Amino acid sequence: MRVNAMDVARAPASPARRYLGIGMVVALVLAAISAAIVSIRPGVTGAAVDRSTIVVDMAKSGTLTISVAAAGILSAENVHVVDAIEPGLVQSVDVKPGTLVARGDVIARMQDPETQASLVQASSAVQVADAQLRSAQAQSQASALAQKAALATAQAQMQVDSTNFGTLEQLHHSGYVADATYQIAMIKRNESRGEAAISRAQIGVDAADQSARVAAAQAQLDNARAVLSAKLDEASALIVRAAISGIVQSIAVDPGARLDAGAEIATIADTSTLKAVLQVPETQVHDLFAGMTCDVDTGNGVLAGRIERIAPTANNGSVAVDVALGRKLPAGARPALNVNATIVVARIGSAISILRPAGVSDNSAIELYRIAPGGTRAELVPVRLGRGSVDRVQVLSGLHAGDTVIVSDTSGYAGRPSLAIH
Repeated sequence: MRVNAMDVARAPASPARRYLGIGMVVALVLAAISAAIVSIRPGVTGAAVDRSTIVVDMAKSGTLTISVAAAGILSAENVHVVDAIEPGLVQSVDVKPGTLVARGDVIARMQDPETQASLVQASSAVQVADAQLRSAQAQSQASALAQKAALATAQAQMQVDSTNFGTLEQLHHSGYVADATYQIAMIKRNESRGEAAISRAQIGVDAADQSARVAAAQAQLDNARAVLSAKLDEASALIVRAAISGIVQSIAVDPGARLDAGAEIATIADTSTLKAVLQVPETQVHDLFAGMTCDVDTGNGVLAGRIERIAPTANNGSVAVDVALGRKLPAGARPALNVNATIVVARIGSAISILRPAGVSDNSAIELYRIAPGGTRAELVPVRLGRGSVDRVQVLSGLHAGDTVIVSDTSGYAGRPSLAIH
């Protein structure tokens, strides 16, 4: 008969082997419980941190420069508005925003039929007045010649009558000429003398009259010329020119637009009067005052500047600060160019400083992870900070020169007293 293996009776296990198995099970359970306890008690062993994900800095001792960084733009102090002097239709605009222009360069060309018509009329009036003046001058000359001729005739007749009277006077005394003949000769002599005197006086009167006529014609010509000059100025004003040298900032019209006198055509910024307008955070502006020096980086050179004005109010969390620049500006400097400035507020000697930790403000108490010797472990230590600059901040307590700390964001490890760095 075949015997089934399951029917074979097994020998009972020894007590020693049975106790060994129970011990191994208990050890495994205890290990699992310990691991669970460690996992639910943060900070017992510290979190593991990848070295490549953190930023560290070593505390240094030396002079700490406190500065304020601000961005801004270049702005012109002198901006000239080019407007239409005369009403008219814009025929063409000869410049675009950003064009560099010199004084007298053409900005736009306009036309106006009424101005052109009045210019033609004024020109014709000048020609008529000039012709009238020439006629008056010719009449004056002719009249003067006629008066001189009349005087010469009167003087000649006077001489004839005087000579005739003298002859008859001698004959009359000798008894050869009758009294009546003598008296007639005397009358003619006196009459010719009077006519000569009248002719002489007439020359002066006629000369004054002709001078007045010429002066009146000259005045009419001068007036016509003045009107023409004004009309020429009006026509010239239709060609709008730059009053200053600079850069065109804006164009307010298009060809075909009808403009009234005084309407804006363009704006020109004087590039020789550029200043920097910085936007300083409202929390940092209290350290600034007029007269402070700063460095302004235009991207093509650094300029020395001086604070001229600080706006009394903030706008969107920042305060406008005007900075005067040196007159020698770098090439390419123009209005609206973005700039960055650094304003030195103070210098603290023999200060311990670190790179400004992420999200940390001045005069605050924080906790930082200080890296232990060997670089594989970091411990959380309390640190008190003082004043700081854009990138560095003074350490008042908690660190010593040579200590290395994590300055990047460690909010993800909040509450853990130590970190393991690998």
